[in-house]
Amino acid sequence: MPPHAGKEPTERERAATHGAMLSALAPLILARDCFRADTVGSPATETAVATTWSLADCTTLDFSCTSSNSSAPAAESGKLCDNALQADEVASLTEALKSEAPNLVSLELRGNWVGPLKGAALATALQAHPSLEFLGLASTALGDVGGTALARRLLLQEAPPALRRVDLSHNHLGDDCARALAESLKAEDGLPLTSLDLGWNGIGPRGGRYLGDALKVNDALHQLGLRWNGLQARA
Repeated sequence: MPPHAGKEPTERERAATHGAMLSALAPLILARDCFRADTVGSPATETAVATTWSLADCTTLDFSCTSSNSSAPAAESGKLCDNALQADEVASLTEALKSEAPNLVSLELRGNWVGPLKGAALATALQAHPSLEFLGLASTALGDVGGTALARRLLLQEAPPALRRVDLSHNHLGDDCARALAESLKAEDGLPLTSLDLGWNGIGPRGGRYLGDALKVNDALHQLGLRWNGLQARA
């Protein structure tokens, strides 16, 4: 007969079982949508302190920033919104994402000034996120250089396997970035992206041909946004 058979569990044993159950359920209980104030505090006051939530609790990080005085995102209009990330905060977030937020599914940085160098670093950091499904980098001033680096690092090299939707609109992307994106769309072992928004960029006829050739062999991409680029009818 096994020990303690037929006996009621002690308080210590019940507590241990309860603790084990909570530990197993913790990722589901704590998983939540997180915003700027959850992680870096509110920008409204200099004494604001971040909450006790950690990035490990977040499935969605939404740091989107749009100007209240314009229909254009803040980085495009030149007017910072109230919740814009500062340069050091973008760097800190990128560093934290290298080892934290293991349950991250969606990252939205629309309208924050990321730039080409931080964009490349961010792409490298996100390689370690197997659950990431959506990446929103619209109006983050990536430029053609930053967009190209991001495409090669994030979509070709050790890409997050779950990534399906990427928004790179309003970023001054050009033909070089279009070529890098086309290479990732044509790669046999590339990500099966279903949605890619490249609207309001500077992709010309050459970049359009790169993307067009990629679509001939890619049957996973359902949505490709190319409005307001420099494409011509015969691109």
